[in-house]
Amino acid sequence: MKQWILLRVVWMSGFLAATVSAGSLEAPGKPADVSSALFTLEDIHQRLKSGVIGSRSPFAGPTTGPGVLVGKSLNDIMAIAPAKNPDGAKPEEMACGKTFWGLLDGAWGYQVGIAGCPPQPTGIQITAVQNGVATLTWPAVAGATSYTVYFATQTGLTQYNYASLTGGGRRNSVTSPVTVTGLTNGVINYLYVAAVGPGGERVSDPVSTTPVSTKIDVKRSQNGQAMLSWTPVAEAISYDLYVATKAGLTLENHASLPGGMVKKNVSTPFTLTGLTNDVTYYLYLSPVTAGGAGLSDPVTTTPVYVRFVDNDNGTVTDRESGLILLKNANCFGEKIWTDALGAAASLGHGQCGLTDLSRPGQWRLPNKPNALQPECGYDTCFLTGLTGESGVLIEARTHAAFTNTMSNASTGVRYWLNAAYDGFLQGNSSKDAFAWAVVLWPREGLSVVLTDPKTKPHFIWPVRDP
Repeated sequence: MKQWILLRVVWMSGFLAATVSAGSLEAPGKPADVSSALFTLEDIHQRLKSGVIGSRSPFAGPTTGPGVLVGKSLNDIMAIAPAKNPDGAKPEEMACGKTFWGLLDGAWGYQVGIAGCPPQPTGIQITAVQNGVATLTWPAVAGATSYTVYFATQTGLTQYNYASLTGGGRRNSVTSPVTVTGLTNGVINYLYVAAVGPGGERVSDPVSTTPVSTKIDVKRSQNGQAMLSWTPVAEAISYDLYVATKAGLTLENHASLPGGMVKKNVSTPFTLTGLTNDVTYYLYLSPVTAGGAGLSDPVTTTPVYVRFVDNDNGTVTDRESGLILLKNANCFGEKIWTDALGAAASLGHGQCGLTDLSRPGQWRLPNKPNALQPECGYDTCFLTGLTGESGVLIEARTHAAFTNTMSNASTGVRYWLNAAYDGFLQGNSSKDAFAWAVVLWPREGLSVVLTDPKTKPHFIWPVRDP
């Protein structure tokens, strides 16, 4: 029984490099599927003979048995395919910029004439590679009136095919040194310098580099703001920050993207404001140098609502009450009530991690909820339905913005409040023996405000007004 064998023909640089694979005999796609489209042997024969490109056609399985050969065979193709010839033309024999198919050892295949071209640029050096930008320098070339820089992330670039290559680009009429923008971060970029003269241009051998993107660090993203920082870039004169709610931003299209905006002349650290909570933003840093502006890879951030905001100065602000709390929830250890009052009152800038320029006398113990009526027993009083500043401590006890928060699953943790108990308790004859404290439990709903003897040591969590 006859077998139908699919021959895959690879077309490179306009001529044939044929391979026959003993792999799968299945068509690359179902009949009539666009993915099954291939050139036929007739197409390849006509390309070699007359230059006609031809067109791919979907694969179709045989409907009848073999008959008389129609079209061209591999023998027909090999009969007209180019072969090495010692009399073939050399690049130096062809006019500058003219393309031809070389037939010589060492000059086989696609070639570009160099007769009348300036000498080929050499000694190309690459510096300052980052954020899609590289600075190139090279010695002057005799006879060159200007230079062109070509680049792509693929090899095999010529002055004619650069635009069709991945990451391909060109910069015309440049001089050394030149800052080339538009490179691709994180992959190898191949760069060529072409010396341009009256007779045409001569392209250098490639040099390669892999630009590294400056990383934007998002410290916090909350309450419509994002706190950003980055490592300064060598040779950067200034920085611009580009923002959008859709990926794919460039220096040219940012204004047309959803949420697109640019913040000019920013510096690290930088707080980006005006964001919407629960919306994802794409952030790009653009270091601006004397030669142009680069663009980092994006980072994403999604601001969320946060009640307690770390002010990065040893304090935390409660957004609901406006109260400012000490970030360190256990700076003083446990003290009796009168000593706790003094410790809080003497607190200021330079103590307990504070860099907020606060002064002694501004800090105090939290107030008790005065509007509530206590429920008193034999030797203590309780307040239920907690609100006010003691309620703030209850909410703050497990929040990540604070350090050294205390926890005790058995007895709870007691913090002094800024109020003495002004009544009598049956279990103690002294009117001034008690003060109010808040007991913080790790479980929701169990925290409570109560009276305790002033001589009993408890923790201190100072607060101040805005």
